This record gives sequence, structure tokens and C-alpha cells, in this order.
Amino acid sequence: VMKRLSFLYLTLLFVFFNLSAYAQSEPVTWESKLVKTGESTYELQLTANTQDNWIIYSQHIGEDGPIPTSFEVYLPEGASLEGPFQEPDNGIESKDELFEMTLLKFKGPATFTQTIISEKELDSIAGEINFMTCDNKRCLPPATVSFKTIL
Repeated sequence: VMKRLSFLYLTLLFVFFNLSAYAQSEPVTWESKLVKTGESTYELQLTANTQDNWIIYSQHIGEDGPIPTSFEVYLPEGASLEGPFQEPDNGIESKDELFEMTLLKFKGPATFTQTIISEKELDSIAGEINFMTCDNKRCLPPATVSFKTIL
């Protein structure tokens, strides 16, 4: 009985440490910020922080490529998006060996920005980010993360 309990304890300990190590090793984390830029204008900043050798892809990807980065912003009544999300200036356009095509990629920190116009004072904005991340050997399945930023 004691051997079984020890084995069970060691197994659970092993699983716990592997799960916590996996949780700490997310290759991409996101930060969000809302900045008031005028009387009725705001800038939403969504920043991807990637670990070494990991990248995310542009919003503008052709067919047969990876999943493009995309954003969904939940706007309150009286607010609207002004144009599309602007991509960071630090993109790397190069031949992607995994997809065998030229793609625009970003290593973090990479900040995507969106202008929001609102009739009413905004105090927070929420939404979702959908993205795919790869290193030079593999890609992880597409992920969706939620964000909520407070002014």
C-alpha cells in the first residue's frame, strides 16, 4: 500500500510540475492598453510579446498559409473603429520554411494599434485576439485570447 501511495504521489507531482512548466512557457503573451488621444478619440494598443524564436503572423496572409492574426473589439454603443488595425513597423518579410511562401511575421514586442472614436467617455474596451504562433520547427494550434483594458 505504501509503494502505491508513493507512486501515486510521485506521478501527481510529476504531472503538476509539467503543467506548471507548460503554463509558464507560453510562447506568446499579450498586453492591452487604451490611450485617450483626443476629445473623442482613443488608441487601442495590443502588444504581442514573443519568446525567443517564436513569431506571429500578419493580419494579411494569402490562402494556404498560416492563420492570420485577427482582432475582435467589443464596442459600446456610440463607439466605432476608425479604419483597420495598424500593424507594427518591426515586421520581418521573408520566406517561411514551414509554409513555403513569403510571409510577414512579427517578433515581440509587436504592437498593433486601432483608433476608436466614441461619443461617450470610454473607461474600458474588451475583445479577442486570434493568432497562430510558430518557431522554426513547429506551429502551435491557433489560439484565441480575451483582453480587457481599462483607461
